[in-house]
Amino acid sequence: MAVTGVLDLADARAKLERAKELHAQLDAAISTWIDGGGVEAQSRRSDQFVCYKGFAKVNALPSINLALRAGEVLHALRSALDYTAFQIYLAGGGAPNGEGAHMVEFPIVDDPAKWDSTVKRKVPGAWPAAVKALRAVQQFKQPPPPSGLPPIAPLLTRLRILGGTDKHRNLSLVATGAWSASAISPAIQPWYKVDIRIYMPGPLLPLEPGKKVVVSQVAAHPAGPHHHPDDTYTWASGIQLEKPAPPELKFGFRANDGTEINTRELPTVIDLVESIVQRFAVLPGP
Repeated sequence: MAVTGVLDLADARAKLERAKELHAQLDAAISTWIDGGGVEAQSRRSDQFVCYKGFAKVNALPSINLALRAGEVLHALRSALDYTAFQIYLAGGGAPNGEGAHMVEFPIVDDPAKWDSTVKRKVPGAWPAAVKALRAVQQFKQPPPPSGLPPIAPLLTRLRILGGTDKHRNLSLVATGAWSASAISPAIQPWYKVDIRIYMPGPLLPLEPGKKVVVSQVAAHPAGPHHHPDDTYTWASGIQLEKPAPPELKFGFRANDGTEINTRELPTVIDLVESIVQRFAVLPGP
């Protein structure tokens, strides 16, 4: 006989709360590391070229393994969703120790053409209302942006990959550094241009005191279409370019396949998973 009533999501909520606790620890450790000078942004002048490079330099180790803790956050969030899917499986008549019980997981699909086959395979026994609710929370891929920048995978897709990565190996810490146009002075002359280049994807940041990586640069290039993008003037050209303040550092975590999430996105993905769990808390059984 099919179970009726709301799903038992106590374990899913417990995993969600654990993710929040772990994220608070991660956020505090990063803030303490930055505020204490454990990592700093630097702006360095090239001796030859009209160019300044921005660096992220490690002076001291953070108090915890940041990449490991981030992986634990993401894995707990992924588990909260998988626990939700398992309750749907049980409510649909599945046995806790059934033949396919170990295969149950929350379906996360970015291609709508794969939805029907995926939900049937990952949540056997899901009834129409449950399938509809599962589909409603999917984040399907959008068309590539017109800017030509590589598309960024939806948050749920990245959670699926990164939350699974933590089960097998650590993520890697990466850094980026942003300069705004206000960093450029004095005024630019018509015969040259000054470009701000942010290194994307951000380089891996080795957690070893004294190590540093280049995260961005500001440089003067010839204006016009008949020059290579990397052609750069030397200081002998007479161009004046004042030293900009150090770039604003941002950090993120990356899997071996290049999938990554930055620290500013973690609260968003936590809120997203919480909204999904809350949605299924009011879903009646079949």
